[in-house]
Amino acid sequence: MLKLLNEKKDLQLKLEKDFEELNNKYQLSLSVVEREKGTLKQIEQEIPEKFRGEKNLINAITEMEYKQTTMEKALKESQERFNNLKLKYEKLVIEKEGIIKALKEEEISLRDSENKLNEAITKRGFKDLQDYKESKLTERKQEELNKYINDFNEELKSIKDRYIKILKDIEGKSLVNVNTLENDYEIIKKERELLDNQKVALHAKIEINSNAFLRIRELNKEIKDKEKEYSIVGDLSEAAKGNNSERMTFERYVLAFFFDNIIEAANIRFAKMSENRYELDRIKQKGKGLTQSGLELQVYDNYTGKYRHVKTLSGGEGFKASLSLALGLSDVVQCYSGGISLDTMFIDEGFGTLDPESLENAIQCLVDLQNTGRLVGIISHVPELKERIDARLEIIPSAEGSTAKFNIL
Repeated sequence: MLKLLNEKKDLQLKLEKDFEELNNKYQLSLSVVEREKGTLKQIEQEIPEKFRGEKNLINAITEMEYKQTTMEKALKESQERFNNLKLKYEKLVIEKEGIIKALKEEEISLRDSENKLNEAITKRGFKDLQDYKESKLTERKQEELNKYINDFNEELKSIKDRYIKILKDIEGKSLVNVNTLENDYEIIKKERELLDNQKVALHAKIEINSNAFLRIRELNKEIKDKEKEYSIVGDLSEAAKGNNSERMTFERYVLAFFFDNIIEAANIRFAKMSENRYELDRIKQKGKGLTQSGLELQVYDNYTGKYRHVKTLSGGEGFKASLSLALGLSDVVQCYSGGISLDTMFIDEGFGTLDPESLENAIQCLVDLQNTGRLVGIISHVPELKERIDARLEIIPSAEGSTAKFNIL
């Protein structure tokens, strides 16, 4: 019986040792899983997509590493406390189950042994166990047996005390589902792989952006050098395009100069045609907003003593102004053309809008122009004008078609 108890005790110790080794391996694996889980979760939270710049990303990584270290330290401490409590709990549960099982087995074994012993004692002619002990056991054997029984009782009492303590320690605690932890670990592992890929992509973008930034700085330096080199040309270009205080392009400035000469020459004839009532003048005031100005015309009315826009002239007055400008342009072109003479001029219509007096003034201007040696051609349907022209090319329409003939009076 003693040998049987020793074998059971050795077997129990071996099972406890094997369980402890397996549990240590499990706790080590669980610690690694939890640490990786915490790391992946921290990376996901601390690296948002908006940190594209190198400087911001480096600052975010530094801050994340500091937080990760703090969290890992706290997690490790919590995990160690949890593992210790779990280990104690599981160990106590196993010890409880082992003790209960051992107690039941020992009680059954003890009853069986007692029954077998009593039967054997009866068969051998002994009255009872005491009679058998007194008859067979020596004093030494009795001491050994007593010692074994005392030890057993003490161990049984110790086991019961530990059992009660285990019940108190495990009160309010629950088992951890290992399958759930493994599933969480797989999910976190995949998320970490995704974050690693994103990290590689971000580093690649940072490298590309860094190279582009260096190139941009070089180009900016080159642009500044070129801007400095061509600043004078640029200012002249802006001024020539009309981006100046007068809002006048260089082209308009040159045209305005020639236009003033044309207006001056035209006013000589316009004053005669209008009986000194009107004088043409260029509007020199700047227009509103960014509108280009400098080539608009106005007339000064000597009757009212005021300027008004050339568009306010009547049809006849407008024809006189146009004719005066055409004649003035002819005079200026001859003046600036280095001896070139404009000997011929054609005037198409417009005379029908003139009153008799204005018509007479216009014809007199053309006659004076003709007297200077120029050939003046007039296209008109006005009968009064037709009578004043000696050399005419007449166009006669008919049903068969128009015919032309010269008529010289």
